[in-house]
Amino acid sequence: MPFCVQGDPDNYISLLSAAQIETLRLVFEHKNSKEIARIMDVSPHTVDERVRRALKKLNASNRIEACLLYTSDAADDT
Repeated sequence: MPFCVQGDPDNYISLLSAAQIETLRLVFEHKNSKEIARIMDVSPHTVDERVRRALKKLNASNRIEACLLYTSDAADDT
């Protein structure tokens, strides 16, 4: 099933905050919330909240979809 992203479909990352982008980058690296929290010096709850808000902005249903959008947009920027 295709995703429906709000905003400019050619630039998904522009919808996200810097903290959400960094969080998704770490999710893409297969880090869990506790590991990400340690790296970013925040609580695991904050990590989960950033992921949840990023999912909502991207209209993605899970972390995998969000990472696919993140990587496709990041690849376009290179």
